[in-house]
Order: sequence, then structure tokens, then C-alpha cells
Amino acid sequence: MGELVMPAFLGLREATVVKWLVSPGERLKPGRVALVVETSRGASLVECTRSGVLEAILVEEGATVPVGTKLAEILAEHAETPALKESLPPAERLSRFSGVLLFSDFLDPLEKIGERLTYLASDGVTGYMVQVLDPAEETLPYKGRTEFLGMEGGERWLADRVETLRPEYQKRLRAHRAGLEEVAHRLGWSFLVHHTDRPAAEPLLKLIMRLQDSGHDYRWTSSSAANSGAAG
Repeated sequence: MGELVMPAFLGLREATVVKWLVSPGERLKPGRVALVVETSRGASLVECTRSGVLEAILVEEGATVPVGTKLAEILAEHAETPALKESLPPAERLSRFSGVLLFSDFLDPLEKIGERLTYLASDGVTGYMVQVLDPAEETLPYKGRTEFLGMEGGERWLADRVETLRPEYQKRLRAHRAGLEEVAHRLGWSFLVHHTDRPAAEPLLKLIMRLQDSGHDYRWTSSSAANSGAAG
């Protein structure tokens, strides 16, 4: 998320928003005039400094605010790129013996997750995985006729008695998590689970503790490299 702020005018502390020239939902790019503001020295044009989609206007016309005030929020400029639309981390080579933090629900097929993480770990990369789930995703607490809507793509699915699905759903979720833990163990990576009803500080503190415990060798090596090392 980016932002558009009231620019600093030499010697002035505040300015008034006169008129917005863009609307929420519009795609912006650097150099485009976004609004007209007025100071004690006269009117000025404020240009966008980054690309993206205007998400929200935070200061209405007629309001006087200090310089540096956030005027609008802008969505990421590359939100439509394949790397960001894909739920798996990008298949890119990382620097040898570097570290990577991965936050995701990790609900893609285990085979695809395992292949991608193995690729990332192939150069001795240390990994820390945090699975983030809503408590409802763990327990499926709903009853009766329930409609599920996909957050992406507009998919929908209707269950008549959703509570009858709960035992099998929870069984599959446990099996999936066990598979994730096996992948992390095989790579020598760390794996945590965080629920969204808990403070975000909890997994961060655990990650800090594990990062500080860097004396352990969490790096993954191929079986051939391990065998050659044992033979030597």
C-alpha cells in the first residue's frame, strides 16, 4: 500500500485541498496531477509520485491539513503481475545461504508447495514458514445451509448441512498440516501456525527467538551432497 501526501511547501506549514482531479478506482502513474491545493501563496498542483490504483481519498475538498498529511491511499503498482497473483512464492533463485520468511495459508496442493520450497532451499536457503488461518478455517463452525464464496475469481459453493462435513474437513486439514510440517522438517525449515484472533506479535516474537538461535544449522542440502560429506 502506497500513499499520496501533502507536499512540503517552502516556509509553509499547511495547505487546503481545493479540488480532487482523480477518483477512487482510477489507475495512477507518476507525473499525473491528482489534486489542486491552495496555500497563502496561491494555488498549486500536486502530482502523483508512484504508480498504482487509487484506493481511497482520506482528505476531502475544503479541508486544511499540515504538510506531510496522508491525502490518499494507493494500491501496489504491480498488483496484477503473475508473481503477486500466484499464491505460491515466486520460483526465483535466492542468494546462497540467505533466509526467507513465508507467511501464507499454505492451502495449495502439498505436491506444488513441496516442489516450490525445495527449489527455494536448493542453495542452502534458511526458511521460516508461518501458516496464517482464521479460527473458522480450523473448526468449520457453521450449521445448516451455508454458502461459501471465493475471495478470488467469484467461485461459490452451497452446502445444505455443512455440519455433516466438519469431521472429514478437519481430518483433511490436519493431514494437510502434517504434510507441511514434513516438508519443513525435510528442508530443515521452521514451521509455525498463527490464528488471526491472536495478536500478530506472537508469531513475530517466536520468529525473533528462532532467528537469534542461528547457531543451529537449518540449511537444507541435497541427499547427494550429504552422502559425499559423510563419505569424506
